[in-house]
This record gives sequence, C-alpha cells and structure tokens, in this order.
Amino acid sequence: MRLIIALERGKIMLHKTNLESLPHDYSVLLNVNPSSEFEMYKIFESIKNPSVLVSLVRPASNIRDILKRHKIRPRDIHIIDAISHEINAEKIENATYLHSSRNLSDLSVAIDNQLRSSSAEKKTLVFDSIAKLSQFHDADALVGFVKFLNARLKDCNAQGIFISSGKINHINNKVMHLMDKVYNF
Repeated sequence: MRLIIALERGKIMLHKTNLESLPHDYSVLLNVNPSSEFEMYKIFESIKNPSVLVSLVRPASNIRDILKRHKIRPRDIHIIDAISHEINAEKIENATYLHSSRNLSDLSVAIDNQLRSSSAEKKTLVFDSIAKLSQFHDADALVGFVKFLNARLKDCNAQGIFISSGKINHINNKVMHLMDKVYNF
C-alpha cells in the first residue's frame, strides 16, 4: 500500500511514499497546517479501496463539494458527519449523521458499523480532526478511543489515517505513540 502525500509550497501535493515497512492494517497520523486542510481531501485520489471518512469539522455536503472540485469521485466514500446536525447543514446520501462529536460511544458505534458493513477485503478509515476531540475529552479518554479504533481497524482489515491540524499538544503527543507512523506537514 502506498500513501501519496507531500508538502510543497505550503500545499499538500501527491507523491508516492512507500509504506511497505508498516503493517497492512496500519495507522498513521498526519499533522497538517490548518491552511492545508482542504488539500487533505486529495488523499482520496490515492485510496482505491472503500473508505469511511469521519468528519468532525466539515459537513458532508461541503466535503462532497470539495471532492467534486478536486474531481474525486466519492464512489466508495461513506461520510460519518458529526457536525451537520449542530449547524443545520444540508444532508446528502451515503452519509451517517450523528448529533454531536462529543459522544465517543455514538462515534465508535457508527465507525464500527460502517467498517463492518463493507464486504471489501481492504478498507480505509480517514478521521479528519483527531484534535477536535481534545476540546471535549481529556487525554485518557482520547487515548482510549484511539486504542479502540486501532483495534477495530485490525479486526476489519483496514488502514487508519488520522488527521490533526493546529499545534501539537500534549494529547497529540500521546496519540502519536499509538500510530505506526507520524507525518508532520
């Protein structure tokens, strides 16, 4: 499996990075500059297997528009949207809507259901803002949640790509130790 990302002139560009040394069901953390967040959706150009995108910061309808603008077909991308309900955003097909990103149990169940519902041999989970959870939960709760997700990824033969924007804080430092690889942009 190759993850195709690199930072060039302040934008995330796509280049081949070999992840052969990582286990098949790897987890990586991408620490990105907030100004590069929109570019992160280009990561779906390199993901060929069905994907679950967990969005805590951007409504599913907005993500769909970003994918279209980048000419990425959202064919096998299911979005778990934990923000639209709070801001009254438009709802789209192929998305699961949660009332809030604060409830880790609801988030866990939605992720687990989506990963298990796919009969594909390989799957990818993309989590758009692990740092957002640190606004609502302490480090121990967040570490426990990431450990749960990593176990679920292994059970479901899936890769995990966790995105964090902003400063690297003490919670991110704890989460970094749970990842197979960390990329800083």
